[in-house]
Amino acid sequence: MALKISTDQELSSSSDTDSTLTPAPNSASPAPKEKIPDGSVTVQLPLFDLYVNGQQVVNDATEYPVILYNDITYFPMTWNYTQALALETKWDAEVGFVVRKTDNEAGALDLDWGTPSSKLYAKLPAFNVYVNDAWIDNAKEPYPILVLNDITYFPMTWKFAVEELGLTMKFENDAFYISK
Repeated sequence: MALKISTDQELSSSSDTDSTLTPAPNSASPAPKEKIPDGSVTVQLPLFDLYVNGQQVVNDATEYPVILYNDITYFPMTWNYTQALALETKWDAEVGFVVRKTDNEAGALDLDWGTPSSKLYAKLPAFNVYVNDAWIDNAKEPYPILVLNDITYFPMTWKFAVEELGLTMKFENDAFYISK
């Protein structure tokens, strides 16, 4: 019995028994696209070393890691980081989040050990933010203040880190250094 493939992809034989050819399943199906939560942006962990007052930050072993967004380094405004950078912070549900430069001495950085989330999605804060008692119009900031896992993150731009908060920072030899 001879088989032949017709132009309409039917398999036929001389016995007139027909069946349709089915293409083999595609084993290389595309990976599912990541769903970013509404109102969120994707941030990432930096691949360079980080130092606060000369102390290396073990970023992949801390619950509140330093992050990158649009190629800018963002620091979590946790008690430990703000004490290490001699910053004063205050949270009030009515006023919002306030951070101020101080004349205090910088403290040692005591990291909050843990594992950062594998999915890093940050949002704009739903509260007011003040730096040295001046309101920040976050919607107009090229590098906005962000919130990740209920922690406020500040962009360490020249404007915020150096001019507003009185910090010293530099990036050299594939490492980011910040100090009081």
